[in-house]
Amino acid sequence: GYFTSSIGLPEGALFISALDLNVEQGKIEEPHKPVIRYATPVFIDGTLYGIVITNVLAENFLAPLGQDIADLYLVDKNGYYLYNDNQSKRWGRDLETGITLAQDYPAFSQHLIAGDTQPFNNGELFFASTAITLTGETSPRWYLVSQLSAKNVFGPANRALLVGFAIMIFTALAGALITNTAFRSTLSAVSNLTEAA
Repeated sequence: GYFTSSIGLPEGALFISALDLNVEQGKIEEPHKPVIRYATPVFIDGTLYGIVITNVLAENFLAPLGQDIADLYLVDKNGYYLYNDNQSKRWGRDLETGITLAQDYPAFSQHLIAGDTQPFNNGELFFASTAITLTGETSPRWYLVSQLSAKNVFGPANRALLVGFAIMIFTALAGALITNTAFRSTLSAVSNLTEAA
């Protein structure tokens, strides 16, 4: 576990565990407590004296994810949900439910797990994501995913285009009407001058 992983670290190094559910006496603690552990060896004058391990309750930084207008997910590098508004989808690895992002959004999941964090649109939904790579690691540990309906993302732009198009048509019609009126007035004046001459 994390003791073995951190006891062999060099002076000043920091071990960061997986973000998972806390286990006490071999069982997942109820109610579920997501935790992340930080550990570092303690050296005095170059001699190892032990390690300091801190458990941090992850709920404190996961809870704000549910306060956004978009659906936000935090998934691990294998696509298991660590945060999802739907609590039954969280912790698929720890609870052995097997629920992953790939089950819900297969095309986007392939896109993401392949390392592509460019925005993705499947026609109905728009996804934006950020890879989270910890210092000293070469590949992302987690992905923060934001999901909105494509209608909500592109709707304002489409409405702006429609309004712009309507204004353009109105301007063209008004211009044609003014031109037609001016043309008739000019034609009438020329006609009157011609008759008078």
